[in-house]
Amino acid sequence: MKILLNGCALAALTLGLVGHAGAQVQVNPAPIHAVPSDADGEQGPLISTTGARTTEQTGDARVVAALTMPAAAVRPVLSPEEGAFFAALGERVTDDAAAYQDYVRAAGAIDARFTSPEQVQSALRTAESYNVAQLQEGAVAYAAVLALRSPAFVEGVRAQGDRGLAERLEAAPDQVLSLPGADEAARDVSNVMRLQARAVLDAGAAISQAAYTVQHQSWSRGEVAEPQKVLALAKATAQKVLTADDRAERRLLDSIGAAPQGGGDSYAPSPEVVQGLALAAVAVLGQAGDAQETRFEVLLRNLRNADCLQLAKMNLNQCLAVAGPQYEDVFCMGRHAVRETGECLSASAGDSPAAPVRTAALDEGTGSERAEAYAQAPARAGSPGD
Repeated sequence: MKILLNGCALAALTLGLVGHAGAQVQVNPAPIHAVPSDADGEQGPLISTTGARTTEQTGDARVVAALTMPAAAVRPVLSPEEGAFFAALGERVTDDAAAYQDYVRAAGAIDARFTSPEQVQSALRTAESYNVAQLQEGAVAYAAVLALRSPAFVEGVRAQGDRGLAERLEAAPDQVLSLPGADEAARDVSNVMRLQARAVLDAGAAISQAAYTVQHQSWSRGEVAEPQKVLALAKATAQKVLTADDRAERRLLDSIGAAPQGGGDSYAPSPEVVQGLALAAVAVLGQAGDAQETRFEVLLRNLRNADCLQLAKMNLNQCLAVAGPQYEDVFCMGRHAVRETGECLSASAGDSPAAPVRTAALDEGTGSERAEAYAQAPARAGSPGD
């Protein structure tokens, strides 16, 4: 599986792309959402990977089971051609795409079999650790990098020979769908991103259920230690913008190369997928990169999805503000940090789930989250599992 880059460092991440090849970059396959290991054995920032699988498997339980599969060690050092590829995309696009991968892999891999307060709080930190604006942009950026591996789409853009095309796409991204290969690329991108969103949604459902089953363990009924610090950390992580180092870029390359390609149903692509394809075309035309960010950044933004993610964050904070015992933090994590975020990501991939529900009053720190969430009484001392 190889990436072929042209001499201008505007490359397509693709299998067998022909033409304008200046160098070849090896991409290692990895299973879907597997946690990559660094070459020195130390786990670096979590950047998700997706692995080859047929379209018949997309609805299979193996999508979730593969979350824990090991991956081959990756090389942390980038080649000059790989570095040039990321330079052509620009730091913002690279950081956003890596941050998106980070979140979908980590959130989708949360183990809902909680056995201690420490495990709950560690999982909560994983689930809440995203910046709304960056994750929203990340869906578009990741779609763009995925689209760049489509030979037909990349060659279709190159064949236009129209330097004004980039400007038109920035003003009207949907024009990208008229380019040769765009339909195939859009299906490919949507299919991969739907798989990722589905894994996050499944994790959210499992964690939400665990909020009830975990009550049979006595530790879960104990009060959360320093709940105000828990809430403060949730707010702080929402402000942090992640940057991709060489290791994150290496894992992003490997994940893109190993993601399932082809297949998927024919449907109207989401605005995020369309903007991702337009951004990919702008990169192929040599008009992306840091120096031109102010021109193409409009393609990264989608207010609808940003509002969806912001509401999920708001609901999480309000839930944590009124939570008491550990099992309530489990509920806040499953319902708001993971499931509602997964719904937003699913919509950006092309599905249309309901928007996150407003479960608490808009004024932070108030609301009826606890009363609404727990129709069943918590387990009492002496219950099974004590």
